[in-house]
Amino acid sequence: MSSDEHICKHCGMSSAETKFDMWKGKPRGYQCKRCRNGIRRYGLNTKQQLDLLNNQDGKCKLCDRPVDLFSGISKSTSAVIDHCHKTERVRGILCHQCNSWLAFVEYDPENMLNKISKYLGVDKWLIETK
Repeated sequence: MSSDEHICKHCGMSSAETKFDMWKGKPRGYQCKRCRNGIRRYGLNTKQQLDLLNNQDGKCKLCDRPVDLFSGISKSTSAVIDHCHKTERVRGILCHQCNSWLAFVEYDPENMLNKISKYLGVDKWLIETK
């Protein structure tokens, strides 16, 4: 390991393996960008995020399509950490499409699911409102 290389204190990855913030062309700090962002947003370092995905067999928790965390290559395969916006509790890892769909339904599920049912012409999905 060169003197310019750093090791993330959370996941153990080196600056040769993952991105660190840079200062004057050298890695800065002792946590990689993935861990810093994951811990700040969800309380999960890179290893914990990957463990969560592995516990889901590398698939979206809703649709079971294979997903890839951290690739950013394609929205069709990229994964996101899903969490409750009220409690901040992490619920799982979803594909981009399921996460977007869930965002529309989450805050008023009965109303949105009823509208979707009517739009599709499927009465059996209608939810009785109180």
